[in-house]
Amino acid sequence: MITKEKVNTWLTRKRIELHTQYDENPNKFDNRYKKEKKYDYYICDYCRMPVKIMPNLKRSEQEGGKVTIPASLINNESVEI
Repeated sequence: MITKEKVNTWLTRKRIELHTQYDENPNKFDNRYKKEKKYDYYICDYCRMPVKIMPNLKRSEQEGGKVTIPASLINNESVEI
């Protein structure tokens, strides 16, 4: 359930934070190893689980993404979650 406190925290943040997942280094002492990016992800505002943004899939085929809640539903300005 969306509470007024959650909506207020969403309104005060500037933008949704985008995180990046990298491949693990099999040999941690090898300085020549280059980190390879696997995918970007968001943290879901509702369940706190990662929402993966895979680079090889179209936007319509992704598991999730960002949504804008209009101002008419929350009696405030619109907010992106």
